[in-house]
Amino acid sequence: MNGGGSGDMTNQERRQKYLNRREDIAVAIIDDDHSYLYRPRQVILRGDPASRAQAGAVLGLEFSARVQPTIFDVPSGGQGRSESPPLQPGRLLRLGIDPSLQVERRYVPVGLDAREAITRLRGQGIDGSLNHIFCGEQYWAGEPAALPEPVSASDLPDVDDDPKLGAGVKVAILDTGIDRAANRHARLRGHTVVTADDIDRLDGEPNGYLDHEAGHGTFVAGIIMRHAPGASFFSYAVLDPAGVGHETVIADAITEAANEGCQIINMSLGGYTWNDEAPGALQNAIEQLRDKDVVVVAAAGNAFDEAPSQRPFWPAAFSETFPWVVAVAAGNSETNLAPFSNRGRWVTCRTNGEDVVSTYVRGTWDPDDGGAKRFDGYARWSGTSFAAPRVAAAIAAKTSPSTNVTARNARDQVLPQAQSSRVPVDGGGVFIR
Repeated sequence: MNGGGSGDMTNQERRQKYLNRREDIAVAIIDDDHSYLYRPRQVILRGDPASRAQAGAVLGLEFSARVQPTIFDVPSGGQGRSESPPLQPGRLLRLGIDPSLQVERRYVPVGLDAREAITRLRGQGIDGSLNHIFCGEQYWAGEPAALPEPVSASDLPDVDDDPKLGAGVKVAILDTGIDRAANRHARLRGHTVVTADDIDRLDGEPNGYLDHEAGHGTFVAGIIMRHAPGASFFSYAVLDPAGVGHETVIADAITEAANEGCQIINMSLGGYTWNDEAPGALQNAIEQLRDKDVVVVAAAGNAFDEAPSQRPFWPAAFSETFPWVVAVAAGNSETNLAPFSNRGRWVTCRTNGEDVVSTYVRGTWDPDDGGAKRFDGYARWSGTSFAAPRVAAAIAAKTSPSTNVTARNARDQVLPQAQSSRVPVDGGGVFIR
């Protein structure tokens, strides 16, 4: 599937290579079917100032009343969104979700793992959670289901016939960012709203080759613009070029996108959590959309070379709690799920996510890591990452600000249409063509 001959790395080798460079990520492996990623030196706290002061005492920290808003530390030239520089132990960092939420991220002392810290806090009645790591890549049953393959411009499917589909609709793409040369693609030109912070870096190591998730956001954008060619999309680079992002950064971008007036938020990313519990920062951000005309579309996740999972895959699994969240699996027909696709009662719908062709970037893969593939702006890729934007586009195409058809009205139109031709598939939701 990966090509490249004897020099190819295994999935496990790629994971270990990446982790060797990331001291800020911990992998918790409970058993073969239960693992998750998190920041080992951070916890997320909720509560009033008194409970936060109590948390400092419980963790043996000197409480500091100084609270700072979330900032993005972006070197010149645009390197994507990140959390602020490391703080001294005991200082607090408020999430930029809503000042009234009283949600903060706190650094824990050296030698104290975040899970132990949360256990202590909860023992004292203090609400704390991990700052989980979420991915858009295959190392941890994320996205996509396979490595991309080069194709030519002639393989790119035509856009839908009506160029006005999605006119006036803003779609947020929370992903790796957009290629700085995306305007070479006619279907993206003039529809992109992107800042220097949200450009896809492509080569984060750097070693002169494309990283594993390079071009992921550009690929997703091409799918949306194929089916909703009148829409505009806003890029938020919440994942690095290897496809890894912090929960708090993703939560921050959800709120920023809603405040920008985006009606649809596509997240072709996700992951698993400690005890399968809802990730706290993401839950807060999505809860705040309750009274806004915003629909969140999220990928259900891939099993890659493991058995498909029914574990809650977040943020898609919020579909069970919040009706404005749509969880999308990959189905290769009305009667089948793609073999790599996660499934479960929390899955809302499914659509094609196999062998999708879309806009991509230019560059070369490392010959020792997936084969010496040369890309010239187009690729074929598989994964629930690429099913989700098809559904996001279907909702965008039916949303019409000029005729007062809201995004949530459009969601209700898309899903009942799928329901009417439904062929039951266990854990795969309804089928959308």
